[in-house]
Amino acid sequence: MQSNDQERWDGKYRSELAHQLSDPDPLVMAALDELGAGAGRAALDLAAGTGRHSIELAQRAWNTSAWDVSGVGLAELDRRAAALGLPVNTKRVDVLAAPPTQAEFDLLLSTDFLDRDLWQNLGPWVRPGGHALLVTFNLDWPGPKPSARFRLRPGELASGLEGFETLWVREVDGRSAILAKRQGA
Repeated sequence: MQSNDQERWDGKYRSELAHQLSDPDPLVMAALDELGAGAGRAALDLAAGTGRHSIELAQRAWNTSAWDVSGVGLAELDRRAAALGLPVNTKRVDVLAAPPTQAEFDLLLSTDFLDRDLWQNLGPWVRPGGHALLVTFNLDWPGPKPSARFRLRPGELASGLEGFETLWVREVDGRSAILAKRQGA
């Protein structure tokens, strides 16, 4: 049985607008520029959708995995990656129901997906010395969607992520972002 989230996102990605790949988020681009080329390091684009950031990661030589609850979005990502000759490993997964249990990524990127409990428990996802980059809407966002429930309060990311050293927090044009490095050897 499909989850309501899966049905909702499948429907969104079936719409005509889903076939227009938007540009990567400027906050994501700034962080990726800072981190440099992936050189084979493992990256996860969490809630990847149709993969605007997965494509960017693969172009920067990250060993890219893209996870999403929507098989429709991932099929579009597979098509786009194949057309560009880029390796992207897609996987349909509901991370809220089955989060990873071992640290396997050097970079975890989550854009426009907000689950505060998940965000505070990223340690099992990211290898020590790896990075988490989280970017989403905040209450200053001028658009009607997402609802306030799925927006951060201004300054909310300043407290950081448990088990990570905050490298920077930015709030720009109704968007909030944190780049953090996992502590440990």
